[in-house]
Amino acid sequence: LQLDKYMLECQLQQLRAQIAARNNIEFAEQSRLLQQRFQDEIQSVALHHAELVQGITTDLSAYVTNILQKSIEDIESLRS
Repeated sequence: LQLDKYMLECQLQQLRAQIAARNNIEFAEQSRLLQQRFQDEIQSVALHHAELVQGITTDLSAYVTNILQKSIEDIESLRS
C-alpha cells in the first residue's frame, strides 16, 4: 500500500511538472502572439500617421505656393 501511494505521488508530481511545462509553453506562445499583434498595430498606426503627415505637407505646400503666386501677381499688377 505504501509503495502504491509512493508511485501515485510520483505520477502526480510528473503530471504537475508536465502541466506546468505545457502552461509555460502556451503562455510563451500567447505572449509572442500578443507582442506580434501589438507590433503590427503600432506599425499600422505609424504608417497611417506618416500618410496623414504627407497629405498635410502636400496640402500646405500647395496652399503656400498659391499664396505666394497670388502675392507675386498682386505685386506685378501694382507695378503695371
